[in-house]
Amino acid sequence: MARKPTQFGPVLDAAPGLRQRQRADGSWRVWWEPTAAQKAVGARVVEFDQDKPGHATREAGRLHDQYLRIIRGEVPAVKSGGRSINDLILNYRQSLAWKKKPASTQRAYGADLKAIAEKWGPQPVALFDKPTIASWYEALHSAKGVHRSRAILRMMSILMEHAELRGWRPEGSNPAKKIQTETPLERERAASWEEFDALLASARRLRARAVLMALYLAVTAGQRQYDILRVKPTDFYQIDDPMRRRPVWVWQLVQSKRARPLEVPLHQMAVPILRVQLLRAEAHGAGVLIWDEVTGKPFTPRRFFDIWEKVRAAAAADLPSVASLQWRDLRRTFSNLSRAGGSSDADTSDVLGNTAAKNAKLRRTYMAPQLVTTLRAVEALQRPQPLPQEKRKKA
Repeated sequence: MARKPTQFGPVLDAAPGLRQRQRADGSWRVWWEPTAAQKAVGARVVEFDQDKPGHATREAGRLHDQYLRIIRGEVPAVKSGGRSINDLILNYRQSLAWKKKPASTQRAYGADLKAIAEKWGPQPVALFDKPTIASWYEALHSAKGVHRSRAILRMMSILMEHAELRGWRPEGSNPAKKIQTETPLERERAASWEEFDALLASARRLRARAVLMALYLAVTAGQRQYDILRVKPTDFYQIDDPMRRRPVWVWQLVQSKRARPLEVPLHQMAVPILRVQLLRAEAHGAGVLIWDEVTGKPFTPRRFFDIWEKVRAAAAADLPSVASLQWRDLRRTFSNLSRAGGSSDADTSDVLGNTAAKNAKLRRTYMAPQLVTTLRAVEALQRPQPLPQEKRKKA
């Protein structure tokens, strides 16, 4: 727990170059002031959070020792004006590499960049070494768990690679590279037909039409939540299937994660709710297929999650196993149910987006092979049939 500022200042443990001074408003400025010799080799003033005196003491000591090593010639001098991690993050966000990332990736990276900035923002990029990063990863692992610590470390590695490209660090000096991390166990949870039906019933009971539609698109079309939330009514069209002599509804999208174009035929069980939702969307004019009926606007991820949680909780009251389901499990549910129905791994991967579509116009006209494979995977979803009455009695 951070110590509260006192009349003596928030920092009680001394460190070389560590300074603190009370401002007129009563708050404290806490910073590391390098010596003239340290400034000569690139050191700059580093500001600290007054509410984290322990961190300030440790970092001041580390900075002092690092610059002494530079002065003694044990470490190369800091170049490019001692640019900080905050400078590096800003530069990375302005780079072509960042701009080419899909919006969903930028959102995930943004959370990791924020965690890095909060910890290391003012620190010079050139001073980071492998022992420092390794110790930080261990602290992250204890505080944030396997998944978050691994993601944040990976983001730091990307930043350091970017620093090398900009000449802010020597080539091949990435201190976050090749640090041994714990590999998280892959999640294998998927919903059963019974659990899927419980969720559908709960969504209908709560009149959560958006979640109901989203459930069908996730489980019968195998797509991610981000893509479902931004789908438009115009993203659906019909084609004739000459083999079955009936129209097939197709969802045309560009997947957010890999920016790959894809066309997914919809399972017949999703068509009735889709037709209703298309009519409602046309009357409402929201511009998207599903929207927040409280605000009348497209869903934010947070708002959708809140409603999803209510639907899941209501379903779990009838079927307790539903409580352990997460939305991301629904995409896996599609692949499991499709393969269980006889779909091949290749056909199923086409729906998940592992094979990019190349010519949507030709597919609409000629029913090209990729659309045929996705149709096979989608139609492989078959609900278990109840046993005939006589066989049930014998059993």
